[in-house]
Amino acid sequence: MKTLQLQEYDKWIADHLDELVSQYAGQVVAIHQGKVAIIGSSEVDVYREIREEGLKPMPLVLRVPRVKTPTVDVGTLITHTPDVRGGRPRIVGTGVTVQRIVGWYKLGLSPEEIAEEFGHLTLAQVHAALAYYHANREEIESAIAADDAEADRLAQRHYQTAGGRG
Repeated sequence: MKTLQLQEYDKWIADHLDELVSQYAGQVVAIHQGKVAIIGSSEVDVYREIREEGLKPMPLVLRVPRVKTPTVDVGTLITHTPDVRGGRPRIVGTGVTVQRIVGWYKLGLSPEEIAEEFGHLTLAQVHAALAYYHANREEIESAIAADDAEADRLAQRHYQTAGGRG
């Protein structure tokens, strides 16, 4: 019977924290030989069961925390200010515009792929940008069309000044 060292328990807890919180939040657990062996509502109850079962070596006993994720108002994830990106709607704290997210989305990337591609964006931010787009489709489509027209105008001007050379 192998005795886990404290560092091994720390690693085990870190590796299994999500599972512990999702299954045993607020409860007291005894971890014995890399497994949850006893679950109880108090340390006294758990230690009593450890004695009754004669578990050796002594298991690690801990109260699993209740982790409450903060609620985020998705309306706080999108902003637009005249001095950043020409006032276009963008993800708060970044220069990434809703139009950019929509462009990637229209190319066939999933929200998960977009978040991964940008790296510094969360999935919630990408979904907020897409929600903004769907709620304000006419505004965003109009801006995309205006950008496309400007790009075409600039390309045409460049083509003409280059004397038709491609």
